[in-house]
Amino acid sequence: MGEYTVEQYTQDIRVGFGIRPWWFSAEVESEMIAAGLLEESVLYESAIPPGEVLKVLRKGGASSFEVAALKGLDDLSDAVLFDAEGNPFPYRVVLVEGRAAIGAADGRDVFYNVASEGYNTEDHQPEETLFTQFRQIVGEGIGFKTVGLLGGGAEAFVSVSKPGTETAPLSGMSFVPTIFGHTSWTGRYPLTIGEATTVPLCDNTVSMALGEASASGKAFRVKHTKNSGLKIESAQEALGILTAQAESFAAQADSLAAYAVTDAEWRRVLDALVPVPFDAGRGQTMATSKRAEIDALYTSDPRVADWKGTGLGVLQAFNTWGQHSATVKGGVHRAERNMGNLFSGKIAQGDASTVAALLEVCERELVAA
Repeated sequence: MGEYTVEQYTQDIRVGFGIRPWWFSAEVESEMIAAGLLEESVLYESAIPPGEVLKVLRKGGASSFEVAALKGLDDLSDAVLFDAEGNPFPYRVVLVEGRAAIGAADGRDVFYNVASEGYNTEDHQPEETLFTQFRQIVGEGIGFKTVGLLGGGAEAFVSVSKPGTETAPLSGMSFVPTIFGHTSWTGRYPLTIGEATTVPLCDNTVSMALGEASASGKAFRVKHTKNSGLKIESAQEALGILTAQAESFAAQADSLAAYAVTDAEWRRVLDALVPVPFDAGRGQTMATSKRAEIDALYTSDPRVADWKGTGLGVLQAFNTWGQHSATVKGGVHRAERNMGNLFSGKIAQGDASTVAALLEVCERELVAA
């Protein structure tokens, strides 16, 4: 969870569409509501209400301020500043030309960055970029999935999801295409609209979503420079992100759903991916247990069994086991481990290995549905 506490996440992040973030604590939320720190639950069964999205984003506004430096005095007789007891302050205040301090716009003495004088805050307020303009880009009918602030307002993010789900026509697999928006006052990130499988729910997943969008080339960025701003016309490509993601997912799912797998081929896939050592011992026990768990997913688990006898069922069995049953080491939370694996490409690599083993065992190519 890094430097953030459950209380901070609960205060500054809202989550919709029935998602339960890994950091959520019903006990902490109840305590904060009782203390008057929250008005209602931070979780929503459908889209986050627009008014609540605005309420969060408005706390993330920033302004620019003049920057001054304290320069030491060689002679205290030149002092112009004194403490409450009349003692001379051994510094003089010097304004720094060409620089601006970027800080909270709500009166708090909180500063996020010292930037060049041309750093643009006026055109990058979260209320405008991540709500008004973002909705113009993705469409008024899109529901907000998450919204949040990080670093006390240093960063703001939203993610959106189409109401309802998309369904791949052949496989019947349902999924929810998602895009996200993110802005930062720290100078580390430009304003970004991108596509990512990772849903931004905390500091780690925000970084992962940004990295994933960058790696895939599915990110639209605007720097916080003078005269810059989010151009709606230029950013309309964000609409294509949802369409492309849905079409790509559906095509892959349907191709695998059309790929027949016999019981004998399934056992050979298990042999290829989870071989059981000949010698008795811990390795044999662990491999036997893993095979049994994956086989149970494939044959009877409702998350997988609908696609038993197909390549999609094979992929889902191994993918589901990897994300929900595999041992988590090093004290890392399973959700963080899964997001880390996704960001590093391990889940994608694992899926590719599963499909490769399937094609080798069956000795048939995968054909586009």
